Amino acid sequence: MLKYLLTSLLFLIYYAYQAREPGGCDLSDSNIFKVLADAQRREILLLLRGGKLNAGEIAQRTGIAPNALSYHLKLLKSADLVLEYREKNFVYYELNTSVFQELILWVKQFGGEKS
Repeated sequence: MLKYLLTSLLFLIYYAYQAREPGGCDLSDSNIFKVLADAQRREILLLLRGGKLNAGEIAQRTGIAPNALSYHLKLLKSADLVLEYREKNFVYYELNTSVFQELILWVKQFGGEKS
């Protein structure tokens, strides 16, 4: 159910962004909505909610092939949705929560006012 709600919200955000009026939230330099449109990338983001993971852990939990995972992580990093850092011999990935906070604030402007 949560996965369905998240997917629905992301598509709503995407279509609202496509139909936005000039002067709205400036997310135009980002490919964030295209990146979020892929189900495997959304699955990776859901995994990273639980904390940092390395590529091997992500691949094992999702079943994504290493070359495909590398591609997905590259796109997630390019949209600033995921941060990458090295710790000893491992590269870890974690959510960039500041981008998600910005998205939430942007989406709230479509909520309308309650009477």
